[in-house]
Amino acid sequence: MNPGHPGRIRRVPLLCGAALILSLPGTVWTPAALTGAERLEGMVVDVGGMPSAGAIVSMTGRGLRREALTHDGGGFLIEPVAPGVYLLSAAAGSIASEEVRIEIKDGEAPPHITLTLKPPLPVADP
Repeated sequence: MNPGHPGRIRRVPLLCGAALILSLPGTVWTPAALTGAERLEGMVVDVGGMPSAGAIVSMTGRGLRREALTHDGGGFLIEPVAPGVYLLSAAAGSIASEEVRIEIKDGEAPPHITLTLKPPLPVADP
């Protein structure tokens, strides 16, 4: 609310200023250009090596959790990703991959990751 004008909302022009800075002529804006972040690409396959569409890829590390959904060809993309150490895994229903530790270094291309979904082992009756 705006003091002195009950019922009116006070507008703050902060976003307008940010938009002007980002749209300067000759400037190409991408999240990677602003933050130094990378993109992590990979693929999720089943135990037979066939692409797994619709799998959920989870990335945790640096106090955050990011997720991506694989497309029809089994590929995924997570961006932007800042340099650091992360744990990456995939799941499709009750089938999951092992957790993979990856390190993304500043100035180096991140590795292309392939995660393999493995059905759970059957539990034997005692």
